[in-house]
Amino acid sequence: MSKNKKKKKVQKQGNSQVAQDIGLGLKTLISNDACIKAAREWRGLKDIIPVVVALGAVVLALVPYFVQQNSVQGSSIVLANPTGSYELGLAELVHSIAYDENNNVRPEPITLGVSQDGKLQFENKTTDFFNYPASNPRWYTVSRKEEDSEGKLVDKIAFEVFINTDPTNLTDTTFFTRIDKGEDPFTGIPFEADKESYRASYIAFGQESVRFRRRNQTVTANGLTGTYSEIKGRSITDFAKSEKLADVKDIDQAYIDEVATYFVNFINKSFEPSKQAGLWMYTGIFFGVDAGAIILFGLMLFLMTRGKKNPFRIYTLWETQKMAYWSALTPAILSLFGFAIPSMAFILFFFIFGFRMMWMSMKSMRPAV
Repeated sequence: MSKNKKKKKVQKQGNSQVAQDIGLGLKTLISNDACIKAAREWRGLKDIIPVVVALGAVVLALVPYFVQQNSVQGSSIVLANPTGSYELGLAELVHSIAYDENNNVRPEPITLGVSQDGKLQFENKTTDFFNYPASNPRWYTVSRKEEDSEGKLVDKIAFEVFINTDPTNLTDTTFFTRIDKGEDPFTGIPFEADKESYRASYIAFGQESVRFRRRNQTVTANGLTGTYSEIKGRSITDFAKSEKLADVKDIDQAYIDEVATYFVNFINKSFEPSKQAGLWMYTGIFFGVDAGAIILFGLMLFLMTRGKKNPFRIYTLWETQKMAYWSALTPAILSLFGFAIPSMAFILFFFIFGFRMMWMSMKSMRPAV
């Protein structure tokens, strides 16, 4: 036989083997027997493939969760219906920065915003901006008329604005915690005079962070905490004095909508760093959970075949691990249905993969009776 004929024969055998390997690899998507065969027969450098498949499966399984969480906007949480007077409260705040209680333009508007170094920028040279508590006003409130138990109209606080004006003695964490606990944020003393005020929605400006809370009769507290890192140089005062809001003496719906649009961006930008930190943290956790599940099920297959009379006792730990690796891709593809079922996005892979491994152990690795 000539050398050329030998080379052609070797090439045909090589091409045939490659085709068989590709076919076997594709069959692992639907066949548990193919997963077992590939795990047992592929050796050497081919052992890298199931590892890559498993890692790719874990990444693919996390795509629905990652995309959905990354698309969450902070404003959709804070300004969701019912708004709990949030939009009206923000409009009143912005209006009060530029106009006094008599609707006269302030000669020196309240300075409220974020400096270029990401710190709270606040200056108040007026006597009427802070209006609560009455004995020693330290924060801003918006009230509305409501009926009391006797049917009389009384003023009820609907929205509050807290500003940490004592950065030396108060950290933002302490400041926010006291507000949520129903305490005077500056003294820590429970504010017994009007506990109802702490059922109102609020915005709290700390020195380096800001907290938004939407509260009403149906939602005790719903909101988030953001930072100033993405809104450096943002001035609420400049917005209050802008042409869009100029000469508006009475707060109408157009004014409320304009302020709401401004704060949609303000909230989203301030929330972005916290959102990204939480997104990557939980994505890492779920990555570890899913990867651990694959390894755990591979170990389970190994332990299930350890009986002395079990014909599958010849399977090694590495082979059962590879069986689990090969089996992971199809559940990962099916877990993309998590886009349609957002509440199940982070756990769908675990359930589908567990079901496939259970089916493999019951059908393909059950000792013949």
